[in-house]
Amino acid sequence: MACLLIKDGNLWACADEKNEFVVHFTDKKITVIPSKYKDKPLNGPNDLWNTPDGGVYFTDPYYRRTWWDHDTMPQDCQAVYYLALTIKQSPE
Repeated sequence: MACLLIKDGNLWACADEKNEFVVHFTDKKITVIPSKYKDKPLNGPNDLWNTPDGGVYFTDPYYRRTWWDHDTMPQDCQAVYYLALTIKQSPE
């Protein structure tokens, strides 16, 4: 699992079991972000790195995991994506 500490203090983590991201906020709340591209799940988000403008690039390789329910690559290719980080923590 790859993790990235963003300059606002929130910790982003790739959670490849369900091809999503998990954000650990500074107030200890956690938000799961299901991630899709073209209405298909990601292959398996992996490495994360942030940019000076506050965005994040991440890799989406397909490395079959024994704990996955699927056995084929959901996306048409393995790719690198960019996210503009505008996520806001939802109030309880």
